[in-house]
Amino acid sequence: MELNELMKSPPALLEELKKTFTARPTIKLARGVIKAHSKSGIPISTYEKNSLIKDEQSLDRFIQDKGSGHKEYKDLYKKVKKDEIIRLGIPEWTLRIEGETERRMGLAEKYNWSLYSCQSLHTREKQNNNKNHDAIVNWARITLEEKANTHKKRNIETPLGWIRASDHLAFSNQDLRNYAFTDHYPNGINNPGVQPKLPPFKRVDLITPARYNGFRFAPLAIYIGYAEKESTTPIFYALTGGNALGESKVLYVSTNVGEETLMECGYKPTPFSDPENFYQFNVKFDKMNPVDITIKVFTRKELEEKKPHHFSINLILEEMAVNGDLSDDVRENRKNRAGKVAGFQYFIPPIHQFLSAFSRVLYLKKTVPESKILPIVMEIAALKQKRTKIASCHPVRKKRVEQLTKKIEKLEKQRQAKA
Repeated sequence: MELNELMKSPPALLEELKKTFTARPTIKLARGVIKAHSKSGIPISTYEKNSLIKDEQSLDRFIQDKGSGHKEYKDLYKKVKKDEIIRLGIPEWTLRIEGETERRMGLAEKYNWSLYSCQSLHTREKQNNNKNHDAIVNWARITLEEKANTHKKRNIETPLGWIRASDHLAFSNQDLRNYAFTDHYPNGINNPGVQPKLPPFKRVDLITPARYNGFRFAPLAIYIGYAEKESTTPIFYALTGGNALGESKVLYVSTNVGEETLMECGYKPTPFSDPENFYQFNVKFDKMNPVDITIKVFTRKELEEKKPHHFSINLILEEMAVNGDLSDDVRENRKNRAGKVAGFQYFIPPIHQFLSAFSRVLYLKKTVPESKILPIVMEIAALKQKRTKIASCHPVRKKRVEQLTKKIEKLEKQRQAKA
């Protein structure tokens, strides 16, 4: 069933989502849909079709555009032509979006936000002669506190939405120092792994997608570490592997800025991926800003046989609201810069990004085989994520970590016996 048909039937949509994602994220998604719908009053199909009416665009022009227009607007247009309605006006949901945009842009006037537009290019090397597709995700940049503040809500509202502590695996400098990172494989996957250790640092910036109207589309975010608070040269970075539902799953850290790093994927972001795949990644910086993120995806067999990767992700970041000299009208200057990402004409709601990605998954299912993952592999991946979270807590529950390690080792032996 195509996405536009699924949108007409919420039960059918959720049923298809259950096939695509695990049960727990699907429940969260369902709650998000309800929350977003009840809060904004905006039909979800509006986002999927990306058919927002702008002030300067008349209804007549809107419905004449090929491929655009809603049945309700066409019906309204006919009534206007028959003089049944004298004053056209702007649809109610458009007014609500404009009102919400005005409120968000009020935040842009108060602070000099760093907001990013990120274009993501996905390439399947073996699928139909390097088949590509791209998407756009917007990110906001914040500086983390030294220690987690438990006396107030650890959430930050930005012109793009809310950056919440609960959406991230680390939300303070101390959280990162305590984090039990997954092993690197600098000498190849058939050699012992090395657990990375962060160098001393005094500042960490987080560039991440925000949650808006209950939704957060966050396949990736990046932490950037600096030796001193005023430093401009990164000494390490950590990429967050997440999913289209806004969950953060794994942290991939690199202490060798500018060099490629190899780590196990550790989770299943799409129906076509495998937790036992490996990511080889690199981030290029222009001074303080990440400008190019490259992730190459290998199977174990491809690495052992020294074959090329089968899938790659390339992200190009552009800072839209840059720090620096401002004009005399500071508030207007900030608003104009942030408006390039967060303004009415440019803002992309996360639910639209999710639906676009989901539509892509439905399309790919027709041509790309889904990964057949053994339940034991998914169980091992889930236990490793759980072990990492417990090992990253302070104080560390060592006995529980040891119990999980033994259980993982036992399952891995069973896994090898079945291979």
